[in-house]
Amino acid sequence: MAGKAGIKTISGVEISADQEGVGLHVLGFGINTKHAKLTNLFKKQANERKKSFIKTVNLFQKAGFAIDQYKFNKLKNVKTVVKPHIFELIYGIAANRDLLSRNFLFKGGKKPMGKFIEKFMSYPGQLGYARKPRISCREAIRLIHKSGGIAIWAHPGVEKEIKPGNLPKILKKLTAYGLDGLEAFSSAHTKRQMKYFYKLA
Repeated sequence: MAGKAGIKTISGVEISADQEGVGLHVLGFGINTKHAKLTNLFKKQANERKKSFIKTVNLFQKAGFAIDQYKFNKLKNVKTVVKPHIFELIYGIAANRDLLSRNFLFKGGKKPMGKFIEKFMSYPGQLGYARKPRISCREAIRLIHKSGGIAIWAHPGVEKEIKPGNLPKILKKLTAYGLDGLEAFSSAHTKRQMKYFYKLA
């Protein structure tokens, strides 16, 4: 479809990585999708994601949320399970929405998925947070380069684990590892953040 519209497509990936205990996302553009070490990483991360999915669902169940076992078992067979799948599994049941509203003061609103993920599954200590093993940012950048791609730090402005004053220090370290750029213009950033990251880059 893109080709017919005259749009050139490039391969890409977003890797969850670790920088001194802080989770970051590293984008790889123009990668060789069949590169052996990269495909092995994808398989490993998919397996870890599935384990994390099961842990998270169990955490919600222990907290009193109802689980549709048929849908749960079906999701176990999905190649890549992500947080929106968990949201649909939990939020799709009326009794769970009542429980969220009553016990957790969660109303949802027009766009409940993002709010749900942010409140319950994004950071240590949250009800549905299950930490996944991550490769280091240095290794992620190295693998992206080995596969012929360029490495970009994705949406740095949304990483709440990072104190604003530490961003330049982290960028300096990532640049020393070979980072090629950072994502300044993102729908997740405010206009002020876009200007800041553009200047920082």
